[in-house]
Amino acid sequence: MSVPVVNWLRSFTDPFASANRAARWIGELPATDTMAIQKDALDLIVQFPGSRGEAGPGQVEALLRIDARLEPVIAQLTQQYAANYQKSTGVESRLWHAVFDLIKAFTAAYQTALKAGYPRTENKRWRATLPWVLVRLAHYKGLDGKYRLFRYGHWIPAQWREFHELYEFARMRGWQREQLLFGIGGFAKPGISFEQEFLQTLLLMRLDSGNFTPDQVEWVARQLADWTPALALLPPPGEGASFFVDLTGTSGLRRRDRPIAGGRSLFLDAGPIYTRIVERMRWLPPAEDDVPKPGDLPAREQRLLLMRLASLFGPDAIAQAPRAARFQTEGEVRVVVGLQALTRAIAEIDRLPEQARTAGAAASFDEVTQMVNPNANPESVIKRIRGTQWKITERSETGC
Repeated sequence: MSVPVVNWLRSFTDPFASANRAARWIGELPATDTMAIQKDALDLIVQFPGSRGEAGPGQVEALLRIDARLEPVIAQLTQQYAANYQKSTGVESRLWHAVFDLIKAFTAAYQTALKAGYPRTENKRWRATLPWVLVRLAHYKGLDGKYRLFRYGHWIPAQWREFHELYEFARMRGWQREQLLFGIGGFAKPGISFEQEFLQTLLLMRLDSGNFTPDQVEWVARQLADWTPALALLPPPGEGASFFVDLTGTSGLRRRDRPIAGGRSLFLDAGPIYTRIVERMRWLPPAEDDVPKPGDLPAREQRLLLMRLASLFGPDAIAQAPRAARFQTEGEVRVVVGLQALTRAIAEIDRLPEQARTAGAAASFDEVTQMVNPNANPESVIKRIRGTQWKITERSETGC
């Protein structure tokens, strides 16, 4: 049979042929087995736009219907990951990849849809679906960022550039704040706008310090989802805004610590976020032995997290203030820079002979590695140790 005939026959069973065909496919999925649903969905989504070969409004509507069905599945797998990531490497890897593979597949599918619909924005059906394509693409890019945070990763400059280009695309058409109420999808939050998804990711990616565990990242993400509807990006001059994002740059949300020159910057007043943080701290139970709600963190851990969020999103005075009382001291340390140098330093401190354990050398490492001579001259050891000498004039109990 010819290729057109084969494609025509396949279209009768293709879930991407229409939203109704997608609904039929969804009805055949297992009811409760999330991993089986994940596998079936992944096998299908990587084939988008299906037998038609080119994405049209019908294929996008079908994709949105399938996406809405997968939304609670991804949420459930994420909840399982946050609760079980410490159990074993195998469990962590299986759950992480189960969701991350779906994220990549949906991202590629929505990028294909955006590329197909971009030249046809005047078409009525495309006009109705393209804003949803942008919102869901921003949503999955945000999930990509969150899952990288789960493994203490971050976005590279190219990923930030792509993310900012999406906002520019939406803003050029006036879609960035359009409240979407697309009934065919059935998403959990149908009234969300592109800018809310964009802001939620900008705020979450400020947690890229590597100091937040996966369950903490997930808890913060849930709070930000409730807090971002009160926020909006402001054009220059952005009076009163303490943060900004450069849409021509390769980084995320930053503090406005100096005058902004050049680029296409938008500004954010994070005051409402700080207000919600303070309110949340007041609502926490005073007794730390209270049993937390299912999926929630203990009150003590929540309080510590909220204090860290206050430093990230609060006024400049809080962000720059020391977290503990400081007192005068005197001392010297030698400082090494770089991961390789640091790990070697930690490994070799104990290997230095007692004669070499001066105030400076005790916190550094021997460049030669093999320091086994008990008669080593401390002065010669110091010269062979890579790093710089720093003086300590004050410190605190927390080091912050």
